[in-house]
Amino acid sequence: MIEASIETTSDPSSPAMKHAIEDAMNPGRREALRSAFEDLRKVGEEPLQHHVRTARAGEEITGTVLGHSNRVASLVTDQGIVVADRTDLPERLPDDEDITFTARSDFSRVRREQPAQDHTRS
Repeated sequence: MIEASIETTSDPSSPAMKHAIEDAMNPGRREALRSAFEDLRKVGEEPLQHHVRTARAGEEITGTVLGHSNRVASLVTDQGIVVADRTDLPERLPDDEDITFTARSDFSRVRREQPAQDHTRS
């Protein structure tokens, strides 16, 4: 958010603030960001010390995989940590080398997994 504020102040036509708000408002994007924060904590990093954002449809991303699940993947890029929908990436991910792909997802399939509810009546 801080980076978006600075960028928008410097260039009012920048979409950075719009993207930051979309990341905050969209449930799928919020869940993807939570996953990236967990990946950073697993390697001993404080997430709030990094620029973390979701990938935008049509954006070409190049980075090294930090962590992934069956729903999202976090990548270390030159611009910070970018989290992408797992369906945008190849099935097999490289371990310690860069991967380049074009993001296509709107994160609509990425949702927090809800515990199953028992709908039986007593």
